[in-house]
Amino acid sequence: MMLLLGRLISLLLLLLRSLVKILSSLPMLLKFLIPRLMGRFVRRSRRVKIVVKRVSTQCTRKVLI
Repeated sequence: MMLLLGRLISLLLLLLRSLVKILSSLPMLLKFLIPRLMGRFVRRSRRVKIVVKRVSTQCTRKVLI
């Protein structure tokens, strides 16, 4: 019984240690990932604006003709 309790405690400590490592590295990961994700979002929005401009100019050309 004591052996089982000891293994359970060591397993909990191991899980706690890995959780602390993940939480301590989280700010560095966020500092790296957020600018990357925001850059992709900005690039996608620029593409959408360009496509919308092209479509709107094509529509106005068709209306004028």
